[in-house]
Amino acid sequence: MKEKMFNRALRYFRRGDGHMREIVDSALVAFGIKVVAAAVTFGLYVLLARLLGASGAGLYFLSLSIVSVLAAVGRLGMDSPLTRFVAAHATAGEWSHVHGVFRLSLRTALLSATSFAVLAFTLAPWLAQNVFEKPELAPILRTMAVALVPVTISVLFSKALQGLKRIPDAMLILSVWAPLFTMSALPILVPRWGALGAAWSYCLGALVALAVAVARWRSATAGTVPNEVSFPPGRLRASSVPLLAATGLQMVMQWSPMLILGPYVSASEMGVFGSAQRASMLLTLILVAVNSIAAPKFAAFHSSGQLSELGHVAQRSTVLMIAAALPLFLIFLLVPGWVMGIFGEEFIEGSTVLTILAIGQFANVIGGSIGTLLLMTGNEKPYYTAFLFAAIVNVGLCLALIPGMGAVGAAIAAAVAVGVVNVLCVYFAWNSVGITTIPLLSKAKP
Repeated sequence: MKEKMFNRALRYFRRGDGHMREIVDSALVAFGIKVVAAAVTFGLYVLLARLLGASGAGLYFLSLSIVSVLAAVGRLGMDSPLTRFVAAHATAGEWSHVHGVFRLSLRTALLSATSFAVLAFTLAPWLAQNVFEKPELAPILRTMAVALVPVTISVLFSKALQGLKRIPDAMLILSVWAPLFTMSALPILVPRWGALGAAWSYCLGALVALAVAVARWRSATAGTVPNEVSFPPGRLRASSVPLLAATGLQMVMQWSPMLILGPYVSASEMGVFGSAQRASMLLTLILVAVNSIAAPKFAAFHSSGQLSELGHVAQRSTVLMIAAALPLFLIFLLVPGWVMGIFGEEFIEGSTVLTILAIGQFANVIGGSIGTLLLMTGNEKPYYTAFLFAAIVNVGLCLALIPGMGAVGAAIAAAVAVGVVNVLCVYFAWNSVGITTIPLLSKAKP
């Protein structure tokens, strides 16, 4: 019976629409990889929580938040432009330009990420003592700063492979190899060195992921001639600068609740919040999977003026994402204590936090591929504006709610900010392109 219902659902999303069939078929592969990635990542965080306890996990997650923000800024907004330029030039057979834009991105990010790594390593003791009032954080943050460069470069390799339509390779590098090898090292290093051992495990995972990324890129570009053709830096900069600001704001939205929470609560409460936050992000698995497939299609539809087709595919994709995310959302909503209990008994107190965060992430799913639609139609500035306003709301609510409500206040701030950014992106997409991703609404302006 369940198999028949699943097959009927597949036929609904695929029928009469070659573009939607391609998205569904490709998304199933991508979603399969993301499910594996989710299982590995969730297993990693459960293992971390059980080996370190809430306090040790809190120090790990706080360090991870700082390094993740710096790694994202270190890419200087080159993620999406790299995918777009690689895809365009590879399709035209202009491999010298493919290699040119990739080399330019790599050199720029390497310099930037190295600078941030040195900065994080140097300031770790001061941040631990004076900002977060947790001196034991310093060695963990210093160790994880070592991984900042390989993490940054691995993401660029992944984005370039996505431009070559090597989606499985791109997603495995981005979501599977690093957490898998991190988790493999935890039972060896954590019993001896505690949270510091977990930090070294993170570095090992990052280095292995980078090695795999280099190998897959060489395989994907084998037979092409990397002629010494310089890609115009100004062309890359024109697309990356607005996205750098947007990426920075995304990081503010994702990580500011944890960073602002740090000085106000114990490491144990931070561990509970960090575990709930990562559990809630499982809801966006299908969103990431569909976005990786839909992005080039949105760009192609827009460039050829096929706005009706763009609106149709965007809305059907959203329905697909809602249907896929709904069962997990109901679990988070109905039995959050059971979910948090997987991390350990001391994490059950985070059930309310998980419920609030899950509502925010489900709102993200309801918005569909709205951010991707804006980016692939050349609307980087409205995208930036939406994140700017949402980031201000997020930080403001964090500062207002966290001192009195702790992790629950951080969860409310994060959930409200996600809702705000989606509402604004939907408005900007309708205003700029005349298209909405929200089901039951008109797909495009007449």
